[in-house]
Amino acid sequence: MPSMREYIKIHQNKLNISFTGWKCKQRHGMFIFSLAIILLLAVTFPCRAFAQEKIESPSAQPLRILCISSFNYSFPTVPDQLNGLADGLDTLFVDIDYEFMDAKNYYKAADFAAFHDYLVYKINQSKPFDLIVLCDDTALHFCMNYYDEMFSEVPIVFMGVNNLADAATFATRDNVTGITETLDFESNLELIQTLFPDRTHISIVIDSTSTAQGEYSEFQNYLENRESDDNLNFTVINASNYSADGFARALQQANQRDSLIIDLDYMEDGEGNVYTLKTGTIMITNNAPDVPIWRITLSDMGMGVFGGISYSYYDAGVRAGEIAVQILTGAAPSAIPIEENGIYQAYFDQAQMDKYMIQSSQLPLDSVILNPHQSVFNFYKENMVMMNLILLIIALMIIIIIILSRQNQQRGKIIQQDYLTQMPNRLFIIRRFSSLIESGNPFGLIMLDIDHFKKINDTWGHLIGDELLIGVAERLKSFPKKEAIFARIGGDEFMGLVFNADREKVDAICNELLTKMKDDFPTSAGNIHITVSVGAAIYPTDTTKAEHLQNYADAALYETKKNGRDGYFLFESSMINNIEKHNLQKNQKEP
Repeated sequence: MPSMREYIKIHQNKLNISFTGWKCKQRHGMFIFSLAIILLLAVTFPCRAFAQEKIESPSAQPLRILCISSFNYSFPTVPDQLNGLADGLDTLFVDIDYEFMDAKNYYKAADFAAFHDYLVYKINQSKPFDLIVLCDDTALHFCMNYYDEMFSEVPIVFMGVNNLADAATFATRDNVTGITETLDFESNLELIQTLFPDRTHISIVIDSTSTAQGEYSEFQNYLENRESDDNLNFTVINASNYSADGFARALQQANQRDSLIIDLDYMEDGEGNVYTLKTGTIMITNNAPDVPIWRITLSDMGMGVFGGISYSYYDAGVRAGEIAVQILTGAAPSAIPIEENGIYQAYFDQAQMDKYMIQSSQLPLDSVILNPHQSVFNFYKENMVMMNLILLIIALMIIIIIILSRQNQQRGKIIQQDYLTQMPNRLFIIRRFSSLIESGNPFGLIMLDIDHFKKINDTWGHLIGDELLIGVAERLKSFPKKEAIFARIGGDEFMGLVFNADREKVDAICNELLTKMKDDFPTSAGNIHITVSVGAAIYPTDTTKAEHLQNYADAALYETKKNGRDGYFLFESSMINNIEKHNLQKNQKEP
């Protein structure tokens, strides 16, 4: 007989069996739950998980950078340029000082002189700068004019310069390098011909400013080297050669069904009237309302501009910042050649696409559509962070519901399962019994007791008794579930339900049940032979009342025990007197 310690240990193991699978599933569910929480936080609070470590200056002080922009911060290209520059410099510990020339509003010689005096005063009052960044042509020309006086000793990086000749000339200085604003004329003209094959007359709008002339010179060079057999012809409208009225008439003449206008760059007319990007666009659209307006340099749309493949100012800013990092960490500017290969982005306005019946499928794959028609996909793209957050919340809720549902299912299974034998318990079988009564289908009710079980426990111990209970349960579970199902209802008592049964079928199941129990049961104390007593009643043959049916099955069981046990009886009316005797016996200890 096993020791008390072994007995307790084995019972603890058996008690844990019922919960092991549930705990594993619970841990799996909690893993999914935790993963969903992490994803939710990652979307809600995005961060740079793998940000590069900043390189500090040798003095542990920030490196000082002076950034001179040709325009003011409200000019459409400037925010992208400066954001890109800051991101390109992200690996360095830097302090960037921004100065804006605002050349679109202050472009006369006196304005430049005033800016020079202000900048000289500021430089003299501050610590020396470690590097200078120049944005666009006007800043480049300013630096070229005052190079010997102010900038000859400081490394210089320029970006957004349209005049390639000026950029190449300035880059011959040992402390100068940078990025030119190279426009993609080829891709733009190819797309124009694809979208508007009947518009063969192209009007190019410019003025006489250095920026516009630099861009137009670049365009002329492209046309001279262009190999094409198309029938495109080009006309130049230089706003600086016209009064405001004359400029308007020139635009009106371009308002033809075979025409398209490329707004290359202009800011003033011959009378000195200054045009912002917005007012300049309005001037063109008011006087040429039936002509697509194309932009190659700026992507500011929504006021009648059709679109275009534009130079990416943000990416240029990033690259300028990266070049600055190279110089500030030891590279010589003269060893870094100027870069002329730009990065481009296609922008188009939905209203203009509708006007000229252009579909998004006709545009380059990476095109940005401004003011698109609302759709689920577009709404998702525009609100990606919010939508991802909502989707993750929904996913999280679904996961929680699934986890709780499975836990409830497991709890439901546990409370309807006998912990020792892992077979259905009294609660389960009573529920099935009630369901069968409600359905009205015929079935058999079987009651089974292990003979002399108290004596087995007293002789062999409760551990062996439990092993026998498990063995009996396993043999009862071997019946096909479509035919019969059994449950342990307490101690050594088992109850069974035989489905769609008549007297003959119940008799066969009882006989088979006794056959299954005849072989010895292996236990830790060796093989043990036991017998069982069985009684059965049939619904609705014996009774239509649920409370009577179980009593009748108990009466048949009592009849079996009265006749020497190790057998079975089916209920007969002559057994009714056994009911009170059986109930009395159940309340007493077995002799």
